[in-house]
Amino acid sequence: MVNPTPPAKPDPKEIIIPSFMPFFWFACAIVAGILLADLLKISWYAWFVLLVICLILWFLHNHYKQRIYVSDRIPLAAIAFMICLGGLRYQVAQKPITPLQSAYYNERGSVEIVGLVSTAPEEFDFAENLVIEVESLTPLSSDEPLVTPEDVRGRVLLQVMPGSEYAYGDRLVIRGNLQTPPENVSFSYRDYLARHGIHSLMTFAQVSRIESGQGKPLLSLIYALKARSKETLSQIFASPEAELLSGILLGDDSQLSSELKAAYQLTGTMHIIAISGFNIALLAGLITTICNRWLGIWRGTIVAIVILALYTILVGAEASVVRAAIMGGFGMVGVLIGRRGNGMNSLGVAVFFMCLINPTLPWDVGFQLSLFASLGLVIYAQPLQARFEAFIDRFISKDWGKLLIRPISEYLLFTLIAQVFVLPLIAYHFGELSLLFLLANPLILPAQPLVMILGTLALMGGLLSPFLGSLLAWLAWPFAAYTNRMVSWLALTFPGATSLRDFRFIWVAVYYVLLFVFSLSKNPKAAFRWLVQPNRLVFYLGCLSVLSWSLVFSAPKGQLSLEVLAGSNNPVVLIESPTGRFLLLNGAVPGSALKEALGKALPFNHRKLDFLVIPSCRKDDVDGLIGLSDHVSIGTALWACDPERIQTTRRLYQDMQADQVIQATFTEGDWLDLGQDASLKLLDNGSEETYIQVNWEDFSALMVFGKPKLKYYEDTSPYSLLILPGQTEPEDLDITKIEEMHPQGVILSVDKQQLPLDGSFPLSDLLNGFSIIRTDQLGWVNVRTDGQQMWLFSQKQPPN
Repeated sequence: MVNPTPPAKPDPKEIIIPSFMPFFWFACAIVAGILLADLLKISWYAWFVLLVICLILWFLHNHYKQRIYVSDRIPLAAIAFMICLGGLRYQVAQKPITPLQSAYYNERGSVEIVGLVSTAPEEFDFAENLVIEVESLTPLSSDEPLVTPEDVRGRVLLQVMPGSEYAYGDRLVIRGNLQTPPENVSFSYRDYLARHGIHSLMTFAQVSRIESGQGKPLLSLIYALKARSKETLSQIFASPEAELLSGILLGDDSQLSSELKAAYQLTGTMHIIAISGFNIALLAGLITTICNRWLGIWRGTIVAIVILALYTILVGAEASVVRAAIMGGFGMVGVLIGRRGNGMNSLGVAVFFMCLINPTLPWDVGFQLSLFASLGLVIYAQPLQARFEAFIDRFISKDWGKLLIRPISEYLLFTLIAQVFVLPLIAYHFGELSLLFLLANPLILPAQPLVMILGTLALMGGLLSPFLGSLLAWLAWPFAAYTNRMVSWLALTFPGATSLRDFRFIWVAVYYVLLFVFSLSKNPKAAFRWLVQPNRLVFYLGCLSVLSWSLVFSAPKGQLSLEVLAGSNNPVVLIESPTGRFLLLNGAVPGSALKEALGKALPFNHRKLDFLVIPSCRKDDVDGLIGLSDHVSIGTALWACDPERIQTTRRLYQDMQADQVIQATFTEGDWLDLGQDASLKLLDNGSEETYIQVNWEDFSALMVFGKPKLKYYEDTSPYSLLILPGQTEPEDLDITKIEEMHPQGVILSVDKQQLPLDGSFPLSDLLNGFSIIRTDQLGWVNVRTDGQQMWLFSQKQPPN
C-alpha cells in the first residue's frame, strides 16, 4: 500500500484567506441587509416574507442537483437569509415616534420627567452629561396628557453643571424643555446619540434627586469603581498625565484638553487614548497569563473572560471595545480547546452579533475604523511578520532575531497595517490627512505596555493607599509624560495636514477594491518591501524618557516667569516667582486646558498653587476653576470680586472651603511678596476691569482683566510689558496713554473662536505700532526675566 503524500504546509509568508469562514460571510450579509433596508425603505413584514422564503430555500438546498455555494460549504440561500435578517432587524428598530416616547415631546414646551440615571455620568469642561431612562413624563404646557405619564418611555441626554455629583442609579425629577439634538454639515450629534438610543436633549433644567442607589448592583459597583479610580488618578498624577491614563485605563478622555486631543488626532495616535484592540490585546494577554498561572488553564480562562467582560462595561462598552473584547474572548477559548483561531471568522462573529443587537453600527465611525483596522491585521499581520523574520535571518542570528521580531512587528509593522487600512475612512470622514503616524507610532508605541502596566499598578496602589499610589506613580509617570510630550512636540513641529474636503465615498470604495484584489494576489512582496527596512527600526524609549524628565524640570530658577495661556479673550496668567512660588490669575480657559497647563508647569513633586487670584467673578472667567482644587493643592485664594455675585462663584467658594483652602479678599492697594523683592500688587479694581502689577528690579508688567476702559485709566507709569484682554473695545483704548507707558511688548489674549469670520481684529490694528504678541496666533506665551532683561517664548515659534 502506497502512503498518500502529506499535504504541503502553507507558506507563512503568503496571504492565505481561509476557505471556511461562515461567520465572516454571514457578517457581510447582515451589514449588506442593513444598508439595503436603509436604502429601499420597505416595510418590516416585506423583509419577513423574504426571510421565510430564503429559510425554505436553505432547507431545500440539499435537494437540488445543482448546488450553489458562495464559499466552501456556505450555500447562497444561507447568505440570502442573512441579508433578509439584517434588513428585518434594521426595519424593526425604526420605531415611529408616538406620544408613548419621550422624543415626541421635543420642542413641545416644558415637561416634568421622573427618570433614572442609567449610565455613569460623563464630565466635560462646561457640562456633565447624564443619560436618563424615562420612567414617567408629564407635559406642563398641556391641559390634558395624551397618555398616562407612567407609560412614556425613552432616553434623554441631560446636561447639568460639571461637578454636580449625580451618580448612576439616582432617580431624578427634571423640569425643562426637550430638544432634538443638533446637527450641522460636518457632524450630526443627532445621529450620534440615536445610535445610543437617545433622541432628546435637555439643558438648563431644574433637577432634584429623590432617590439614590436604584441601579443594578453590579453596574453600581463597576461605575463606583470607575469614579473612584478616576479620582485616584487625578490625585497621584499631574495633568495631563492623569487625563491620559484615565483615557488609556478607564476609557474616559473627556477631561483631556482639546489641544492635546487634536495633537493625538493629527499624529494618528488617538488609538492609544481610546480603548481599542491594542489596549484590549495587552490587557487580555496580561490577565490570561496571571489567571492561568494562579488558577490553571480552564478556570483561569473563564475568570479572564469574565474580567475582560467587566472591564468592557467599566470603560463604556463602545463599539470598538466590544469588538476587541469579543475577538479576545474567542482567542482565549481557542487556546483553551487547543484550536488555532480563525481571525476572519472571529471578526465575523463580533460584527454579526453586534449588528444584530445594534443595527445602526455600520454608520458609527469608530466601529468602521476598528473593523477595517482589525481586518487589515487579520489578513496581513502573519505573512508580513514572516517575511520580516526571513529578512532578518539573513543578517543576524536567530536568537537576536527573535528579540527584534516581536517588538518591531507590534510597534511598527502591525500599526502601519492598521493605519493603511483606515486611511481612506479618515480622509472621508474628517476631510484631512496627515502622514505623521508613520513617525509618531514607532516613537511612542514601545512605551505603551509600560504605561498600561505601571499605570495600572499605580492606580491599584492608589486605591489601597494614596501614599503607595504616589510612590508607584513615580515609576509610571516618565512613560506617560514621554507619550504626551512626544505627541505634542510632533504636532507642533509638523502641524500641517493635507486637506481632503472633496474626498468622496467612491474613492473609498476604489481604494478597498484595489487593496483587497491585491491582497488575494500571489506576490504582495514588492508593495510592502519598504515596510521591512531594518534601518528604520530604532528604539528611543530610554533616552527620550530621560528627555521628558528634563523638559519638566528645565524651568529656570532665580527668574520671574509669566505664562499667558491661550483660548480666552481675558488673560489667564500663571506666574512662577524667583523663589519658586506659583500664582494663577484668572480661570477663563476650559478646565481641561488649565489643568494640562498646570500639569506641565508645576514640578511633579510640587503640585501646588501658592496663590490663586480671582480678578473677575463673571461666569466665563471662573468656569475653568471649578474642580481645580481636586487636582492641585491651593494655598490661598484671593478674591478681587464678590464671590456671592453668581451661583458659579458661590459654588467655587464653597468647594474651596470644603477643601480647606484659605480664602481672603484682595482689594485695591493690597500686594503680595513674591520673594527676592519681587511683588504683585492690585492697582485698581472697577466694576468691569481689574489692573494688577508685577514688579521685579527693572522689570514691570501691567496685567488688565475684564472689559477695561483704558482711556479713563490714570496711571501711565512705564512698563516693560502690557497684557491686555482681547475683548477690549478699540474706542475704550487711548493710544496716547499706551505710548506714555513705553511697553517693550504687548500681549493680547485673544480667543480665535470669537474672531469674526473674516479674521479682522481692530484692536490689533490700533496697536500696530507696538510689538504685539497674540495668543490666537502663537498659542501660549511665556515671558521670563532676570530683573533686567526679558525673553519671550511661544508655543508656535522659537524664543526671541
